[in-house]
Amino acid sequence: MPNKNKFFLGIDGGATKAEAAIISSAGQILGRSQQPGFMLMNRIKPEQADCLALLTAEVYKQAGVKPEEITFACAGMCGVDFPDEHDQQWTDVASAISYPREKTLLVNDGVAALWGGTYRPQAVLLQSGTEIAAVYRSQLGQEKHFDILNMGVNFDIRRALLTTVARMIDGREPETPLKAAILEFLKLPEEKFAEAIYKARILNDESLVSKEMLTRTMPIIVSQWETEDPAAAELINAVLAEYLVIIGTMLKKVGSRNVDVIFGGGLIKNASKTFIEELLNRTEKRFAGCTAKFAELPPSVGAALLAAYTVGEEIKPLFKNLESY
Repeated sequence: MPNKNKFFLGIDGGATKAEAAIISSAGQILGRSQQPGFMLMNRIKPEQADCLALLTAEVYKQAGVKPEEITFACAGMCGVDFPDEHDQQWTDVASAISYPREKTLLVNDGVAALWGGTYRPQAVLLQSGTEIAAVYRSQLGQEKHFDILNMGVNFDIRRALLTTVARMIDGREPETPLKAAILEFLKLPEEKFAEAIYKARILNDESLVSKEMLTRTMPIIVSQWETEDPAAAELINAVLAEYLVIIGTMLKKVGSRNVDVIFGGGLIKNASKTFIEELLNRTEKRFAGCTAKFAELPPSVGAALLAAYTVGEEIKPLFKNLESY
Protein backbone atom coordinates (compact mmCIF):
# COMPACT_ATOMS: atom_id res chain seq x y z
CA MET A 1 0.00 0.00 0.00
CA PRO A 2 1.44 3.46 -0.87
CA ASN A 3 2.51 5.80 1.93
CA LYS A 4 -0.17 8.49 2.30
CA ASN A 5 1.78 10.52 4.84
CA LYS A 6 2.18 14.18 3.87
CA PHE A 7 5.01 16.49 4.88
CA PHE A 8 4.85 20.22 5.62
CA LEU A 9 7.67 22.73 5.96
CA GLY A 10 7.41 25.63 8.39
CA ILE A 11 9.83 28.53 8.81
CA ASP A 12 9.91 31.09 11.60
CA GLY A 13 12.18 34.00 10.75
CA GLY A 14 12.57 36.33 13.73
CA ALA A 15 14.94 39.22 14.34
CA THR A 16 17.19 37.17 16.63
CA LYS A 17 16.88 33.64 15.23
CA ALA A 18 15.42 31.72 12.31
CA GLU A 19 14.09 28.20 12.70
CA ALA A 20 12.65 25.61 10.32
CA ALA A 21 10.58 22.52 11.06
CA ILE A 22 9.14 19.65 9.05
CA ILE A 23 6.04 17.88 10.32
CA SER A 24 4.04 14.96 8.99
CA SER A 25 0.28 14.65 8.60
CA ALA A 26 0.56 11.84 11.17
CA GLY A 27 1.55 14.41 13.79
CA GLN A 28 5.31 13.93 13.97
CA ILE A 29 7.95 16.65 14.21
CA LEU A 30 10.54 15.11 11.92
CA GLY A 31 13.23 17.76 12.09
CA ARG A 32 14.11 21.26 13.30
CA SER A 33 17.03 23.51 12.38
CA GLN A 34 18.21 26.97 13.41
CA GLN A 35 20.22 29.88 11.98
CA PRO A 36 20.79 33.51 13.03
CA GLY A 37 17.70 35.66 12.55
CA PHE A 38 17.08 38.76 10.48
CA MET A 39 14.34 41.20 9.49
CA LEU A 40 13.12 41.47 5.92
CA MET A 41 13.39 45.06 4.73
CA ASN A 42 11.50 45.07 1.43
CA ARG A 43 13.74 42.83 -0.76
CA ILE A 44 15.60 39.89 0.75
CA LYS A 45 19.39 40.39 0.94
CA PRO A 46 21.82 37.79 -0.51
CA GLU A 47 23.12 36.82 2.93
CA GLN A 48 19.53 36.39 4.17
CA ALA A 49 18.73 34.17 1.21
CA ASP A 50 21.83 32.11 2.03
CA CYS A 51 20.64 31.80 5.63
CA LEU A 52 17.26 30.44 4.51
CA ALA A 53 18.95 28.03 2.09
CA LEU A 54 21.16 26.65 4.89
CA LEU A 55 18.21 26.50 7.25
CA THR A 56 16.07 24.41 4.91
CA ALA A 57 18.95 22.19 3.75
CA GLU A 58 19.64 21.25 7.38
CA VAL A 59 16.00 20.55 8.25
CA TYR A 60 15.57 18.34 5.14
CA LYS A 61 18.65 16.39 6.26
CA GLN A 62 17.36 16.00 9.82
CA ALA A 63 13.90 14.94 8.70
CA GLY A 64 15.09 12.57 6.00
CA VAL A 65 12.69 14.23 3.59
CA LYS A 66 13.39 15.51 0.09
CA PRO A 67 12.10 18.93 -1.07
CA GLU A 68 9.91 17.32 -3.70
CA GLU A 69 8.16 15.33 -0.94
CA ILE A 70 6.91 18.50 0.78
CA THR A 71 3.18 19.04 0.18
CA PHE A 72 3.14 22.71 1.18
CA ALA A 73 5.38 25.25 2.93
CA CYS A 74 4.74 28.34 5.04
CA ALA A 75 7.24 30.98 6.13
CA GLY A 76 6.46 33.40 8.96
CA MET A 77 8.98 36.22 8.62
CA CYS A 78 9.73 39.32 10.64
CA GLY A 79 9.32 42.33 8.33
CA VAL A 80 6.38 41.03 6.30
CA ASP A 81 4.37 44.13 7.15
CA PHE A 82 3.27 45.98 4.02
CA PRO A 83 0.87 44.71 1.32
CA ASP A 84 2.78 46.49 -1.47
CA GLU A 85 5.98 44.61 -0.54
CA HIS A 86 4.41 41.19 0.04
CA ASP A 87 4.39 39.93 -3.54
CA GLN A 88 8.12 40.49 -4.07
CA GLN A 89 9.00 39.15 -0.60
CA TRP A 90 6.93 36.04 -1.34
CA THR A 91 8.88 35.48 -4.56
CA ASP A 92 12.21 36.10 -2.82
CA VAL A 93 11.55 33.72 0.07
CA ALA A 94 10.28 30.93 -2.20
CA SER A 95 13.38 31.33 -4.35
CA ALA A 96 15.69 31.27 -1.30
CA ILE A 97 14.23 27.97 -0.05
CA SER A 98 14.12 26.57 -3.62
CA TYR A 99 10.45 25.74 -3.38
CA PRO A 100 7.63 26.65 -5.80
CA ARG A 101 5.96 29.95 -4.95
CA GLU A 102 2.50 28.50 -5.68
CA LYS A 103 3.10 25.90 -2.94
CA THR A 104 4.44 28.44 -0.42
CA LEU A 105 2.61 30.80 1.95
CA LEU A 106 4.31 33.92 3.36
CA VAL A 107 3.01 35.59 6.54
CA ASN A 108 4.36 37.72 9.38
CA ASP A 109 6.13 35.76 12.11
CA GLY A 110 3.45 36.68 14.65
CA VAL A 111 0.90 34.68 12.65
CA ALA A 112 3.13 31.60 12.77
CA ALA A 113 3.48 32.03 16.53
CA LEU A 114 -0.30 32.13 16.99
CA TRP A 115 -0.68 28.89 15.00
CA GLY A 116 1.84 27.29 17.35
CA GLY A 117 -0.17 28.52 20.31
CA THR A 118 -3.56 26.93 19.79
CA TYR A 119 -5.83 25.10 17.38
CA ARG A 120 -8.89 27.01 18.61
CA PRO A 121 -10.41 29.36 16.00
CA GLN A 122 -10.85 32.27 18.41
CA ALA A 123 -7.52 33.31 19.88
CA VAL A 124 -5.18 36.21 20.55
CA LEU A 125 -1.41 36.29 20.85
CA LEU A 126 0.85 38.71 22.69
CA GLN A 127 4.60 38.23 22.30
CA SER A 128 7.02 40.50 24.10
CA GLY A 129 10.63 40.21 23.02
CA THR A 130 12.66 42.68 21.00
CA GLU A 131 9.30 44.38 20.39
CA ILE A 132 5.68 43.58 21.22
CA ALA A 133 3.84 41.56 18.58
CA ALA A 134 0.08 41.10 18.83
CA VAL A 135 -2.15 38.97 16.58
CA TYR A 136 -5.80 37.96 16.84
CA ARG A 137 -8.34 35.90 14.92
CA SER A 138 -12.03 35.09 14.97
CA GLN A 139 -11.58 32.04 12.76
CA LEU A 140 -8.76 29.92 11.42
CA GLY A 141 -6.92 31.49 8.53
CA GLN A 142 -8.23 35.00 9.29
CA GLU A 143 -5.36 36.23 11.47
CA LYS A 144 -4.94 39.99 11.84
CA HIS A 145 -2.23 42.12 13.42
CA PHE A 146 -2.78 44.66 16.14
CA ASP A 147 -0.74 47.87 15.67
CA ILE A 148 1.99 46.05 13.75
CA LEU A 149 3.95 49.29 13.25
CA ASN A 150 3.71 50.32 16.93
CA MET A 151 2.16 53.67 16.10
CA GLY A 152 0.38 53.58 19.45
CA VAL A 153 3.81 53.32 21.14
CA ASN A 154 3.72 50.28 23.42
CA PHE A 155 5.11 50.67 26.92
CA ASP A 156 8.72 49.44 26.89
CA ILE A 157 9.73 48.44 30.41
CA ARG A 158 13.43 48.38 29.54
CA ARG A 159 13.39 51.96 28.28
CA ALA A 160 11.26 53.05 31.22
CA LEU A 161 13.79 51.46 33.56
CA LEU A 162 16.60 53.59 32.14
CA THR A 163 14.51 56.73 32.64
CA THR A 164 13.72 55.71 36.22
CA VAL A 165 17.37 55.10 37.06
CA ALA A 166 18.43 58.38 35.44
CA ARG A 167 15.86 60.27 37.52
CA MET A 168 17.08 58.52 40.66
CA ILE A 169 20.63 59.59 39.87
CA ASP A 170 19.73 63.25 39.25
CA GLY A 171 17.41 63.43 42.26
CA ARG A 172 13.99 63.69 40.62
CA GLU A 173 12.93 60.35 42.07
CA PRO A 174 13.81 58.72 45.39
CA GLU A 175 16.53 56.09 45.26
CA THR A 176 15.63 52.44 45.71
CA PRO A 177 17.83 49.32 45.54
CA LEU A 178 16.83 49.01 41.88
CA LYS A 179 19.33 51.73 40.98
CA ALA A 180 22.32 49.93 42.46
CA ALA A 181 21.22 46.61 40.99
CA ILE A 182 21.07 48.05 37.46
CA LEU A 183 24.37 49.92 37.76
CA GLU A 184 26.02 46.71 38.96
CA PHE A 185 24.46 44.66 36.14
CA LEU A 186 25.57 47.15 33.47
CA LYS A 187 28.98 47.57 35.15
CA LEU A 188 28.62 51.34 35.10
CA PRO A 189 29.56 53.93 37.72
CA GLU A 190 26.76 56.37 38.51
CA GLU A 191 28.57 59.29 36.88
CA LYS A 192 28.90 57.43 33.56
CA PHE A 193 25.32 56.15 33.32
CA ALA A 194 23.75 58.95 31.27
CA GLU A 195 26.70 59.15 28.87
CA ALA A 196 26.80 55.38 28.35
CA ILE A 197 23.08 55.07 27.64
CA TYR A 198 23.02 58.08 25.30
CA LYS A 199 26.01 56.85 23.31
CA ALA A 200 24.66 53.31 22.97
CA ARG A 201 21.09 54.23 22.04
CA ILE A 202 21.57 57.44 20.05
CA LEU A 203 25.11 57.33 18.66
CA ASN A 204 25.50 53.54 18.28
CA ASP A 205 28.66 53.82 20.37
CA GLU A 206 28.86 50.74 22.57
CA SER A 207 32.22 51.51 24.13
CA LEU A 208 30.71 51.90 27.61
CA VAL A 209 27.72 49.54 27.43
CA SER A 210 26.33 47.31 24.71
CA LYS A 211 22.81 47.54 23.34
CA GLU A 212 22.52 43.82 23.95
CA MET A 213 23.04 44.39 27.68
CA LEU A 214 20.26 46.97 27.69
CA THR A 215 17.83 44.33 26.37
CA ARG A 216 18.63 41.93 29.23
CA THR A 217 17.49 44.03 32.19
CA MET A 218 14.05 42.45 32.70
CA PRO A 219 15.27 39.74 35.14
CA ILE A 220 16.86 42.49 37.27
CA ILE A 221 13.59 44.45 37.41
CA VAL A 222 11.69 41.28 38.28
CA SER A 223 14.12 40.24 41.02
CA GLN A 224 13.81 43.68 42.64
CA TRP A 225 10.02 43.56 42.28
CA GLU A 226 10.03 40.24 44.12
CA THR A 227 11.83 41.96 47.03
CA GLU A 228 9.09 44.64 47.03
CA ASP A 229 11.19 47.45 45.59
CA PRO A 230 8.60 50.23 44.95
CA ALA A 231 10.22 51.53 41.75
CA ALA A 232 10.43 48.02 40.30
CA ALA A 233 6.80 47.40 41.34
CA GLU A 234 5.72 50.52 39.47
CA LEU A 235 7.47 49.31 36.31
CA ILE A 236 6.04 45.78 36.56
CA ASN A 237 2.52 47.06 37.16
CA ALA A 238 2.86 49.39 34.16
CA VAL A 239 3.96 46.65 31.77
CA LEU A 240 1.27 44.23 33.00
CA ALA A 241 -1.34 46.96 32.56
CA GLU A 242 -0.12 47.55 29.00
CA TYR A 243 -0.37 43.84 28.17
CA LEU A 244 -3.93 43.72 29.50
CA VAL A 245 -4.97 46.80 27.51
CA ILE A 246 -3.67 45.22 24.29
CA ILE A 247 -5.34 41.88 25.06
CA GLY A 248 -8.64 43.54 25.95
CA THR A 249 -8.64 45.54 22.73
CA MET A 250 -8.00 42.43 20.65
CA LEU A 251 -10.73 40.51 22.49
CA LYS A 252 -13.21 43.22 21.49
CA LYS A 253 -12.18 42.71 17.87
CA VAL A 254 -12.56 38.94 18.20
CA GLY A 255 -16.03 39.48 19.66
CA SER A 256 -15.78 36.86 22.37
CA ARG A 257 -14.13 36.19 25.71
CA ASN A 258 -14.18 32.41 25.37
CA VAL A 259 -10.76 32.70 23.80
CA ASP A 260 -7.24 31.32 24.20
CA VAL A 261 -4.83 34.10 25.17
CA ILE A 262 -1.36 33.03 24.11
CA PHE A 263 1.80 34.59 25.53
CA GLY A 264 5.33 34.32 24.19
CA GLY A 265 8.58 36.16 23.62
CA GLY A 266 11.83 36.17 25.53
CA LEU A 267 11.00 39.18 27.73
CA ILE A 268 8.13 37.27 29.33
CA LYS A 269 9.54 33.74 29.20
CA ASN A 270 12.85 34.73 30.78
CA ALA A 271 11.36 36.87 33.56
CA SER A 272 10.54 34.53 36.46
CA LYS A 273 7.97 31.97 37.53
CA THR A 274 6.41 34.54 39.86
CA PHE A 275 6.04 37.12 37.09
CA ILE A 276 4.56 34.57 34.69
CA GLU A 277 2.04 33.40 37.28
CA GLU A 278 1.07 37.00 37.98
CA LEU A 279 0.58 37.68 34.27
CA LEU A 280 -1.56 34.58 33.71
CA ASN A 281 -3.61 35.20 36.87
CA ARG A 282 -4.28 38.86 36.10
CA THR A 283 -5.30 37.99 32.55
CA GLU A 284 -7.81 35.32 33.54
CA LYS A 285 -9.17 37.47 36.37
CA ARG A 286 -9.67 40.49 34.10
CA PHE A 287 -11.13 38.52 31.19
CA ALA A 288 -13.41 35.84 32.62
CA GLY A 289 -13.82 32.91 30.24
CA CYS A 290 -10.39 33.25 28.67
CA THR A 291 -7.63 30.67 29.03
CA ALA A 292 -4.22 32.32 29.41
CA LYS A 293 -1.22 30.17 28.57
CA PHE A 294 2.03 29.91 26.66
CA ALA A 295 2.31 28.49 23.17
CA GLU A 296 2.26 24.70 23.07
CA LEU A 297 4.39 24.47 19.92
CA PRO A 298 7.24 26.57 18.51
CA PRO A 299 6.42 29.12 15.77
CA SER A 300 8.23 27.05 13.11
CA VAL A 301 5.84 24.18 13.81
CA GLY A 302 3.01 26.72 13.87
CA ALA A 303 4.01 27.77 10.34
CA ALA A 304 4.00 24.13 9.24
CA LEU A 305 0.50 23.74 10.74
CA LEU A 306 -0.70 26.73 8.73
CA ALA A 307 0.76 25.07 5.62
CA ALA A 308 -1.19 21.91 6.44
CA TYR A 309 -4.40 23.89 7.03
CA THR A 310 -3.96 25.64 3.68
CA VAL A 311 -4.26 22.32 1.84
CA GLY A 312 -7.20 21.08 3.88
CA GLU A 313 -5.72 19.09 6.78
CA GLU A 314 -7.87 18.90 9.92
CA ILE A 315 -5.98 20.99 12.46
CA LYS A 316 -7.27 19.96 15.90
CA PRO A 317 -6.13 16.29 15.79
CA LEU A 318 -2.91 17.22 14.03
CA PHE A 319 -2.14 19.88 16.67
CA LYS A 320 -2.86 17.48 19.53
CA ASN A 321 -0.64 14.78 18.01
CA LEU A 322 2.20 17.26 17.58
CA GLU A 323 1.68 18.53 21.10
CA SER A 324 2.16 15.03 22.52
CA TYR A 325 4.95 14.00 20.14
